[in-house]
Amino acid sequence: MEAKELTRKHFHEGIHAWELYYHFVNYEVRRKGKEIPSEDLPGNIFKIDQILEIFPFAKIVHIVRDPRDVLLSQKTDTNDVSLAEDM
Repeated sequence: MEAKELTRKHFHEGIHAWELYYHFVNYEVRRKGKEIPSEDLPGNIFKIDQILEIFPFAKIVHIVRDPRDVLLSQKTDTNDVSLAEDM
């Protein structure tokens, strides 16, 4: 099922964006043959209340990365050698 078809199937006037997200996440989990959905966007830390409202049985895993790893990851993403040289 393509995204447009999925949206058409679940989107109707008055549906909350989180409900559409819920359907999308569950669709993706089934499509990929998985059992447990996961989401790792850093901005979700500001949406925990909303996430738990839509996914009441959600488990929240808080991971703190070593700042040096974050910088190295950014260096790799941007191919900016100067970041690594400064470390």
